[in-house]
Formats: sequence, structure tokens, C-alpha cells
Amino acid sequence: MEEKRERSKTQKGKEVITKTLSYLSEQALFVDDLFDLWRYHGRYPLDSETEQKINERKQRIRARQRLEYLKKKELLKIEKKQGRLIAKITKKGKGELVSRTMRERPKLGLDQVCLIVYDFPTTARAGRDAFRNFLKQAGCSQVQKSVWKSDRDIISDIKKFVKSANIADWVEIFVSKKC
Repeated sequence: MEEKRERSKTQKGKEVITKTLSYLSEQALFVDDLFDLWRYHGRYPLDSETEQKINERKQRIRARQRLEYLKKKELLKIEKKQGRLIAKITKKGKGELVSRTMRERPKLGLDQVCLIVYDFPTTARAGRDAFRNFLKQAGCSQVQKSVWKSDRDIISDIKKFVKSANIADWVEIFVSKKC
């Protein structure tokens, strides 16, 4: 029972970090706003003022711990502007957000699998390596050297990456049923 409780705490922590990275990817935020966001994430018993103060203090401590964790992992940087602290997501943080959101996508139904096939020219080695790294981050598994698969619905994410990287001529995406 305790293992299940610990697992759920860990899962909740991961979800909160994913939500925070997602929220920060849209804009830089004042650190005070982040504390407010996290403070109201849970429920507070409203029957006792003292209990509420204790819970707010616990939430503030957890929020600071999350910020420190994100800073330590270099997913977030905090800058001081006009006397206020501003939190910004880093390039590494954006990569982590992509990885986490793609791994949490729903599975394809009916024994389907998403196949990604690519054939880059030798002059586009850097693009091929970046795409391969993206597929690894997305949780895809390699079938052959240039064939990858996933049981998650990540088609739209891959299409976005392919379009933004301007590699559409060399990448094909298929959805097929397992035999």
C-alpha cells in the first residue's frame, strides 16, 4: 500500500513538473505567480485558519523545492528584472517538455503502430542526427537503422517537427496495424 502511495506521489510530482514546463513554455512568469499556481493546485480545508496557514506554508516550501529542482536540472532559469524574479524555460526545458508530453500521449487503438521511415542524403547528416535524437526523446524504438516505431499517438508532434526542421522530403509517417 505504501509503495502505491509513494508511486502516486512520484506520478503527481511528474505531472506538476510537466504542467509547469508547459505553462512556462508559453511565457516567462514572475516567480510569485508560480507560487500562486502551485499553492492552489491542491485542496485546502477551509474550516480552520491555522490549518490553512500551515497548508499554504507547505505548498510554498514545495513550490520552492520544485523551482530548485528545475533550476538544478537546468530546465528553468530565473532572472531578476525590475526588482522581481522572472522564471523562463530553457532550451533543455523545452526538450524535456516535448519528451514528457509525447511519452504521455494516448496509445493508438486497435493494435496500431506509428512507423516513421526516413532517408536523408549524406549532405544532411546533422538533420538526420537531430531527427534521430528527437525520435529517441519521443519514446520511439528503432526497428531498423532508419525505421522507428511508436505505439503512442505522436503523429501530429512528428509532423510539426518535420515541418519546422524542413525535412519533409526525407521523412514518411505511416500508421499500420500489427500482424
